Amino acid sequence: MFRCSTSSTGSGDLRGSVNAGLPRVCDAGHSKPCVKLTSISVFRCALSWRISVPSHQEVAVAVERLQPVASPKTPKGRGSKESLLRAARTVFGRSGFAASRVADIAAEAGMSNGAFYRYYTDKREALVELMTELLDGLFDQSRARWNPGDAIESVVISTERYFRYYEDNADLFRVLHETAQTDPEIEAMQAESRRTFHDRITRMARKGIERGLIRPSLDPELSAAFLGGMTEHYAYTRFVLHRYPEREVHEVSRELANFWAHGALT
Repeated sequence: MFRCSTSSTGSGDLRGSVNAGLPRVCDAGHSKPCVKLTSISVFRCALSWRISVPSHQEVAVAVERLQPVASPKTPKGRGSKESLLRAARTVFGRSGFAASRVADIAAEAGMSNGAFYRYYTDKREALVELMTELLDGLFDQSRARWNPGDAIESVVISTERYFRYYEDNADLFRVLHETAQTDPEIEAMQAESRRTFHDRITRMARKGIERGLIRPSLDPELSAAFLGGMTEHYAYTRFVLHRYPEREVHEVSRELANFWAHGALT
């Protein structure tokens, strides 16, 4: 027998489901129920409860989402997570982050939604991992050793590597600019990436001044801001927005290096 109650509860609560099929009756403090359940009210209760209860699959997914996501321990697990991350990249790049769904990512990877939640708490966690990988790669791939004997060539090599990486990952840079507008953590990651490039160029300029390759009156930090800003703006406008004419990347890199050199090098 169910105990009746005058309080109203959510549809997912068994007592509320019972009350949905019974008249509102108070037990006036009695320890025993004062309403006798009829077969019709029991049927209504069962129907209401059945409708409000999620499926086994929904429960499993919800439980998995509540669990802390640990790094996979086995090669198979690491492979599955990597497949999901690559799928997330494809889906984000194709549809944008806001329009992408976990179901789309799982389908792209050939896995279930539950498999996704085994490795990620939500799609944003996959986004952060992708953006970290993207920005770390941008810095690493555009490194070039400073050659005191040919400063311009050093700038050309570094700039060309930057442009080629940007071109190869234009889909993710579009997502980066999309999400940085609304996500403070992504915006902070983008700002930190810019700072690391600014610091690198500043160090390069100071070395050039020390070695007599760059005029002493040059402001290293301000020049780094100009050069970094020009490079990033061109890359985004050319490779993501496709608003600049198609030019050979090496040619563009040399043009930028010469543009900077004639205003800085002695």
